[in-house]
Amino acid sequence: MLARGSQSILCLLLLLGLAGAADRVSAAEAVNKAAAEAVTVDFTRDIRPLLSNSCFACHGPDEADRQADLRLDVRDVAVDEMGVIVPGDAEGSSLLERIMSTDPDEQMPPAGSSQAALSQDQIEMVRRWIDAGAEYAEHWAYEKPTRPEVPEVAGTTGAAAADPVSEIDAFVAQRLAGEGLEFSPAADRRTLIRRLSFDLLGLPPSPEEVHEFVADARPDAYERLVDRLLASPHFGERMAIAWLDLVRYADTNGIHGDNVRPHSPYRDYVIAAFNDNKPFDRFTIEQLAGDLLPEATIEEKIASGYNRLNMTTQEGGAQPKEYRAKYAADRVRNVSSVWLGSTLACAECHDHKYDPFTTKDFYTLAAYFADIKETAVGKQEPVRLPTPEQRVQIDRLNQRVAEARKVLMTQTPELDAAQDEWEAKLAARRADWRILRPTHVASAEGATLTVQKDGSVLASGTSPDVDLYTVEFETDLAGITAFRFEMLADESLPNKGPGRSYSGSLVINEMEMVVVQHDPRDRQERHEQQTAADRAVTGAADRAVTGAADGAADGEVELPLQLHNPSATYEAGGYTAAHAIDGKVEAVDRGWAIAPQLSISHEGVFHTQGPIGVDLAAGEKLKLRVRIHQNHGTERTLGRFRFAATTSDPTYKAVHAGGVEKLAKNLADALATPRAERDEAAAKIVSTYFRENTPVLDEARAFVEKCEAERDQFLRPIPLLLVSEAVEPRMMRVLPRGNWLDDSGEVVSPATPEFLFSLASHETASAPDPHEVSGAEATTEPGSDNDSVAESEAAPPRATRLDLARWLVHGDNPLVSRVMVNRLWKIAFGTGLVKTGEDFGSQGALPTHPELLDYLAVEYRESGWDTKALLKRIVMSRTYRQASLADAEARRRDPFNELLARQSRFRLEAEMVRDNALAVSGLLVRKIGGRSVRPYQPAGYYEHLNFPKRRYDADQGESQYRRGVYTHWQRTFLHPALKAFDAPTREECTANRPRSNTPLAALVLLNDPTHVEAARALATRMLQQGGSTAEDRIAFAFRQVLQREPSEREREVVARVTQRHLDKYRGDEAAARHLVSIGDTPVAEDLDPVELAAYTSAARIIMNLHETITRN
Repeated sequence: MLARGSQSILCLLLLLGLAGAADRVSAAEAVNKAAAEAVTVDFTRDIRPLLSNSCFACHGPDEADRQADLRLDVRDVAVDEMGVIVPGDAEGSSLLERIMSTDPDEQMPPAGSSQAALSQDQIEMVRRWIDAGAEYAEHWAYEKPTRPEVPEVAGTTGAAAADPVSEIDAFVAQRLAGEGLEFSPAADRRTLIRRLSFDLLGLPPSPEEVHEFVADARPDAYERLVDRLLASPHFGERMAIAWLDLVRYADTNGIHGDNVRPHSPYRDYVIAAFNDNKPFDRFTIEQLAGDLLPEATIEEKIASGYNRLNMTTQEGGAQPKEYRAKYAADRVRNVSSVWLGSTLACAECHDHKYDPFTTKDFYTLAAYFADIKETAVGKQEPVRLPTPEQRVQIDRLNQRVAEARKVLMTQTPELDAAQDEWEAKLAARRADWRILRPTHVASAEGATLTVQKDGSVLASGTSPDVDLYTVEFETDLAGITAFRFEMLADESLPNKGPGRSYSGSLVINEMEMVVVQHDPRDRQERHEQQTAADRAVTGAADRAVTGAADGAADGEVELPLQLHNPSATYEAGGYTAAHAIDGKVEAVDRGWAIAPQLSISHEGVFHTQGPIGVDLAAGEKLKLRVRIHQNHGTERTLGRFRFAATTSDPTYKAVHAGGVEKLAKNLADALATPRAERDEAAAKIVSTYFRENTPVLDEARAFVEKCEAERDQFLRPIPLLLVSEAVEPRMMRVLPRGNWLDDSGEVVSPATPEFLFSLASHETASAPDPHEVSGAEATTEPGSDNDSVAESEAAPPRATRLDLARWLVHGDNPLVSRVMVNRLWKIAFGTGLVKTGEDFGSQGALPTHPELLDYLAVEYRESGWDTKALLKRIVMSRTYRQASLADAEARRRDPFNELLARQSRFRLEAEMVRDNALAVSGLLVRKIGGRSVRPYQPAGYYEHLNFPKRRYDADQGESQYRRGVYTHWQRTFLHPALKAFDAPTREECTANRPRSNTPLAALVLLNDPTHVEAARALATRMLQQGGSTAEDRIAFAFRQVLQREPSEREREVVARVTQRHLDKYRGDEAAARHLVSIGDTPVAEDLDPVELAAYTSAARIIMNLHETITRN
């Protein structure tokens, strides 16, 4: 133990030490404070973000929610009108007083507010800003970019330097110098070509391409590589991935049933536009208004399909007015995100809380799209866009059909006489239908089925999603030739029915009808004697059906009836009466439906193959059993129905030829009127029906059908797609709080947000045709006097989508060139110069290199919006060519690489992960363009995809091995492999995909059939092309996958695993055969399946390396 004196001395020394340490801390704080104060406070960089995060919600642009009439986003209000800021006097400014206050009644933001309170450092920043004069500046993104002076730093062009760098590098180097950092060394050539290939093509280079580039000693070897990749047709596919995310391209509607719709020609247009280096201003104009261009080409009309990419609904009960409002809002959100990098969604209901966009701006932008022809609720009608040459041929074929139909419709005395005879026969047997009154009814799912006085059956009580009705009849009718099935409206049903869903709709998936015979003999004897029984029912041995149906009661034989030649009063789209008797009992996505013709009765007639029950004895009755399968779901089951039978030739037949779809429904009423007394419409109904069915005109009808078949065959290869078609614009009004039911808002016309810049319609109307000019001069500058005096004195014409497009790419627009440059930068570095590519507003991130962004934005616009030139400029820079490695200190100081002292490394995007596997395995089909394809997908994944239920059938052949950009994009059930690697559903614009790292993604790489098959294909190549030893084969695989040789450690590990799997599969050849059988490509017959399985396992290891799916 220390003596007391020693303890005192020690305590004193400790106190002195602590005091010294405190002094040192105080000194350090003073130094840090002095350094901070030495940096000039910048309003855009330092103050606006603070005010936006903490103040603008209540004291910003949104007038509706503004408190105390105070705007802190406008200097005149904050300083002059309200006086809350006193420039040069922070202590006298109530703003500082309120943000420093601890009094709950005084402090700002208020206690409990969702707005972030300012920290002490932030409060100090505000103090310094006010003391310095409280200068405001326009938000950086809303000021037109001007070309900044290129910094003169060591190594820039024109300076004495061993390694000259570009203007891009000069801006980056200036920022690095200010941070005490410098560029990383250049990446090696193998890394560079892999990086470039993934960035520009989305595909890996081949080993041969890598070898050629590494060995190329020419000084311009790298530039030659860049030029070659930019010229590749796969460049457009890679660029399309990013663009399709932005414009929310998908193959389905997205809402309710998420039904399929045709859009692939638009995707092909995008790919071709990037490959052709279409100037971005023209690219913009064609998409927003291609259909409005003078003498619009097919390509421009296809481009206008952009306006039809929004989500739509086919839900029967949806409100058209509501969905028109939804579609309009969707388009405003997308245009503002894609081209303006702005978030306008909140302006649908109120003025933007952080940026100067108003609610009126939102709806005046929406008014530009009010002329688009579309179906508010229901199936969107696609069109075909033939070439001029195809149009000539189509016109010729249509003329031939018209001439053939003219012959069919020409009236002659012989036809008049034949029609009179036919009508007389109809009148004699029109009342031959006999109602079949049920003797037994049952619902498999518990619905209550009650037989009514008129012989119909009414459902009540439980209303299941799906159901199976069984109905039995007994009749003494002999020689039945047809059955009539009625779906009856009823006041007790939702919307009067005839179905039980909330809208009254229904779907009959299958209707089975059997004749039931009582037979006391055992089942085996009945089975052996059934042919003879068939003859008794059908009257013809060649129509006998053998085999008793499962489920018949003891002592019964069920003899299926084959119904045919159905006709119906109405059929919904592809849901026809024929589908209700096609034998597909388990079907959920086909059948007979009648929506939207609801609340009324419908009927169908089904013929028998021959007379039924012709040999009935006197007093004997025929027993019939009907099973009505209703598998569609969502209560689309029958509410009220009735059966009838006839022994004569029924009145109704198939009458849909010639497009007269409702003929059968009106025929009876027309026939009830004497021929001489019919009006023109009734006479046409009867005449058309007669001509479509009378044997007298069989030859003429056959010729019409032949001509129509030839035309349809010619049309089939011409793709269907949705395009913009201009119609009379719908009225657009401001919807208060976004409420589509509120019609009190102001009626508005198309207009652009004036705070950006105003471009009147008369100024854009005289803009040069983009077919002829591109670039900054392609639009008329404000103040153009090209219009005639008469035009200028007249009321200005309504602005169109063409005006909007030209406004976007006008030289005075401050956002579009910046936004697009930022997207191109992101392709090359993984992150944009503005991290929030979807938001350049007050809540978005500030640019890390604002002068560089403006420099490139001006260059891009003045180059004629040359996308390839800008990308080349970026990838040629020293900044791009850096290695991605960095020391620990650099990573600590700049963990997100915002300063660009190194390149970025990140996982490949979802489509590229799959493309890479197919490419290195040799399976990739490099065909450009075409319809969407369906790769392997887990069974049952669509189990809950309803309205209707459907089955996913994977493609076969080359379609299975197309690039990911062509994958069928089901919005609500996105392909699980795409989803696992963060591909968006494309319900909304996606500017930045997230990058997650999950076990599910690893399992996809290991077990997805595409990746297993790719590994087997690579293993086949290892065995056939890779040499005779395991070491050689493993090295071959590394060269194919990673374009490098394996390390000794890698070679040793993979070889050991390969041997272990060889041993395993030698003991279980069935497992080996199972592994190598995965996928559609045939297994090489000359290879041992055991050895192939073992090397497949080796290939799976190499293809699952982190390096394999990483862009470095």
